[in-house]
Amino acid sequence: MLKLFRTARPLALMLVVLVAFALWAQSGLAMIQHPPAVTPRLGAMPLYTLLLRLIPDVGLGAQLLALVMLLAIALYALHVYNKHIIIKQRSAMPALMLVLVASSIVDVQRLSPALLASMLELRAIDCLFGIYSSKHPVDGAFRAGFVLALAVLFYAPATPLVVLLFVGLLLLRPFVWREWVAALVGLLTPVMGYMLVLFLSNTPMLQGWELFVRCLLEPTVLVVPSRLGLWGVLVGFGLPALVALLYLPRHVDSQKIAVRKAHLLNLWVLLIMVLAFVFVPGAGWEFVILVSIPLSLLLSDFFVSAPPSLWTRLLFALPFVGLLAVQLMPWWG
Repeated sequence: MLKLFRTARPLALMLVVLVAFALWAQSGLAMIQHPPAVTPRLGAMPLYTLLLRLIPDVGLGAQLLALVMLLAIALYALHVYNKHIIIKQRSAMPALMLVLVASSIVDVQRLSPALLASMLELRAIDCLFGIYSSKHPVDGAFRAGFVLALAVLFYAPATPLVVLLFVGLLLLRPFVWREWVAALVGLLTPVMGYMLVLFLSNTPMLQGWELFVRCLLEPTVLVVPSRLGLWGVLVGFGLPALVALLYLPRHVDSQKIAVRKAHLLNLWVLLIMVLAFVFVPGAGWEFVILVSIPLSLLLSDFFVSAPPSLWTRLLFALPFVGLLAVQLMPWWG
């Protein structure tokens, strides 16, 4: 299986889709048997509330929509890493790892603002990867700032992603004040648009600030994985990630400067996301969807680049074993 997913063959991509449907089957069946009257909207901000006027976030239809969106994010990740040649060969591995990590907590397999924010997170990373050798870095900086602000307007706990914008500029570009101004303008444009809407609707602007603070700082404990499921996720992804971190420096040392900087930026994204999950009260278990993007790149690069030894195959099997424990959780004991 490792050999197959190290390629970009259509069969590998089809298996990624099948794995996604298999991982979401349990939550889908639960949605059919016991449909909730209301879905907890964790950290939901105005753009997500507006979206819910168009589509429901409860029911099997919303569940299928969320799964399709996750698969779209996984395919977009493949496009980004191939376009910027972040991984030395084309493969289905990034899509597989993203689906595995994002689906690791069964109770957050649903339509949520975190899912939409993760799509915008990936778009911002795409923009930042592109500014290293771009002829129009000001445009890329503006786009990255703009989509990150949109991510926050969907999901308040995504706010620490704003740090990513300036870390990316520091790592990938020499200091050019126009680029930093463009990034700030990009960040402020959606916020100013939201404030204008509040003004035109005679809504106190303080109300928008209070909503943001509440979504960011109000603890979310609506989803509590069982101890077995949590250990399955931690061991299944934690051990391969640790090995991948140790392997990364010597592996990328011979790569182009652009590739090395892209991996360094990805490590910063992973660090920011882990710290946000730990220290931002509003970041519940749904935050694993945002963590899945940098973590999937780290794991994919290792599994594609490392020699296909017995130890590599065992590490590749660990996430599947961990997720099997998560799936068996309802019948445990």
